[in-house]
Amino acid sequence: MPALDLRLAIPALGCWSITGVGLLCPRGVLVAVVLTMMVLSLAGALAGAMVGGVAGIGAPVVLATTGLTFGVGVALLIRADRVDAHPLRQLDGGTAAVVLRATEDPRVSTANPDVVWLRAQVHSVDDRPVPAASVIVFAPRQGGDQARWLDLGVGQPVRALVVVRVPDGRGLVVARLTARGPPAVVGAAPAYLRVSESVRVRFREVCAHTVGHREAGLLPGLVVGDTSMGEATVDEQFRRAGLTHLLAVSGANFALIVGAAVLLIGVAGGSIPLTVGAGLAATISFAVLVQLSPSVIRAAIMGGVGLLAMAASRGRSALPALAAAVVLGLLVWPELAVDLGFAMSVVATAALIVWSPPVRDRLIGLGLPRGPADAVAMATVAYVVTAPLVAAISGQVSLSAILANLAVAPAVPVATLLGAAAMLLAAPDVRALTALARVLVTACEPALRWILVVARVLGGGWAAIPTAPGWLLGIGVAVLVGRTLRRRRRVGSRRPDGGLARLEP
Repeated sequence: MPALDLRLAIPALGCWSITGVGLLCPRGVLVAVVLTMMVLSLAGALAGAMVGGVAGIGAPVVLATTGLTFGVGVALLIRADRVDAHPLRQLDGGTAAVVLRATEDPRVSTANPDVVWLRAQVHSVDDRPVPAASVIVFAPRQGGDQARWLDLGVGQPVRALVVVRVPDGRGLVVARLTARGPPAVVGAAPAYLRVSESVRVRFREVCAHTVGHREAGLLPGLVVGDTSMGEATVDEQFRRAGLTHLLAVSGANFALIVGAAVLLIGVAGGSIPLTVGAGLAATISFAVLVQLSPSVIRAAIMGGVGLLAMAASRGRSALPALAAAVVLGLLVWPELAVDLGFAMSVVATAALIVWSPPVRDRLIGLGLPRGPADAVAMATVAYVVTAPLVAAISGQVSLSAILANLAVAPAVPVATLLGAAAMLLAAPDVRALTALARVLVTACEPALRWILVVARVLGGGWAAIPTAPGWLLGIGVAVLVGRTLRRRRRVGSRRPDGGLARLEP
């Protein structure tokens, strides 16, 4: 197995760590860490040869890690200082009329179904423009107010009367706002967001008029992560079967849809610059269409880095691309450092890069064909590394996740690609194209039904166990996989004469 390229992965971990410290700890802790990184960077620059011997990592990596971590920490301190000085914080405990834009879809609180909450950016306070800043809005049930907040579109400016509460000084959220009435629309969302929402609405309409209600709720979720037409019972079955990730856009969606666009341009004879340009355009368009969730940000940046590497005619390396995605994502959206969804996405991707090939080779050595070995290895590794995070998020872990993911693996790409093509055809609202889109949605129906059957059969009440046993299960399987890899490494290091070769660190 080729050596892993960790030159960018280690600095990425440093950036992630200091960003997490800055968001979770008091400002003084962040200042201390930044000063420590500054000292280490200066010491490394003055004594590169000595520092380069640390753990065999190499002086450039050590210097890059300390220097980049220091830079990210300073940038975070500057942002934190701006948050502390924001005018909205002067109204702690008071009431204000604010103009804000939602940055993601509103949702009902799982802790209290009578409350809707959303992340937003505030742009005006009591008719005075203020620097754009992140806020969290809570809207208690008051007549029809809750429904009007739920209908709020991303990017749509609204005016609302709110009570201001300032957080404890950690993180980059300026304030927590409690709505005292419904939102009043005062403008339109940016054009690209309106187009995106129009495409999603048209796709939902085509699905609703073409296939059964459960299939119609599932297909938009597979293609663009739109679960607005899903059923609570189906969502619960998916959760217990370990299939929830299918309804949240991830790297798999980007690989399928953007990869298809790149392949079509390549087959048509397009040059490398044209192919890369088409891939980047497809990546940006798809990211805007599905909205910038943590997994979407990571997948989009990672795909963009890979495409740029192709343009530079350099060999693409998955781990450096992932590390670059983490660094760029944290620089633009520091809140990702403490987002469990982002952590799950990164950890799963890294595990597939590092663990999946040796596990696959081990299964092939046991007599399993390459195709099934690849599928089993990917499903097993992804389950093992994400089980603790799933337990932390949902309070339970699925016992049937590996089997369920293997069962739906052939159907998901079919439904996703056909559904994406149908969505594009339905977007212009032209009768002939809409009819063709409905044909493609109908072609998705067998795959959608199979996925729903798997979720129903393998997502029963027996399929989930509480958090504590789930952690133990994840640790136990991780140990088993680790022992398998270690055994493979020992076997692979044997000389032809029966001796053992020295293992390189």
